[in-house]
Amino acid sequence: AAERRQIERALEETGGQIAKAAALLSISRTTLWEKMTRFGLAERARSET
Repeated sequence: AAERRQIERALEETGGQIAKAAALLSISRTTLWEKMTRFGLAERARSET
């Protein structure tokens, strides 16, 4: 749950920019996408673009 909140916060801070959010979290974009998919955040991100 804490990891999901971290990802949500990073996405909010970067305006949903995956590359910047991944850099903020010190993980790769691929890893971020995998985590977003696992937490059900990927579909929401796609619908916002």
